Amino acid sequence: MKATKGHSILRLANLLVAEVKESFFMAMGAIAAHKLRSALTLLGVLVGVFSIIVVMTTMEAMQTRIQNDLNQLGGQTFVVSKWPGIFFGGTGVKYWLRKDLTLAQGRLVANRATLPLSVGLETTISDYSDNVIRSANALASPNTSLTGDTPGSFSAQNWIIAEGRTLSEADVDGAHDVCVLGSALATNLFPYGSALDESIRIDNVNYSVIGVLEPK
Repeated sequence: MKATKGHSILRLANLLVAEVKESFFMAMGAIAAHKLRSALTLLGVLVGVFSIIVVMTTMEAMQTRIQNDLNQLGGQTFVVSKWPGIFFGGTGVKYWLRKDLTLAQGRLVANRATLPLSVGLETTISDYSDNVIRSANALASPNTSLTGDTPGSFSAQNWIIAEGRTLSEADVDGAHDVCVLGSALATNLFPYGSALDESIRIDNVNYSVIGVLEPK
């Protein structure tokens, strides 16, 4: 009984191997008989697979980039601004007609807001062409972004100090001529040493560097 069962299994295995061989040779014969069609089919499969890989890789890279950008700003951070982050079409007249937000209004919001961990107020200098930033060693690019901030902006925007300190309320209230530089700008202006406690000149006004941000 056992011998008969083992013989049947062996015969079934041999039959399966024979069918696989026959199918393989038939496939190879069909490919050899229709070389052009087979090549085009193979090319189509390769292009399709490659396209899927490219699309998936691109989407993954975009998703990672978006997540990193959101993580830098903070997943629960929001901005109140006169201008929208982006808008399409039109001249933006309705945004121009909006009243400018004032420092007093921003401070009122900061004082009344109890849930946020930090509230930062910021104004951006939009006309970069008029800003000339100099140090004793170098001249910065005229496209350097300049912003006026309150101390809360640093934690709200996840700006980390590498050297020195952030702005203080005393700096804002007293309108002190101090500044915090980005890492790349600090390296550009002071390539031979630390920018901390150095002086830079912006539109004929001297500012003391009190801090340098970590690179991003």
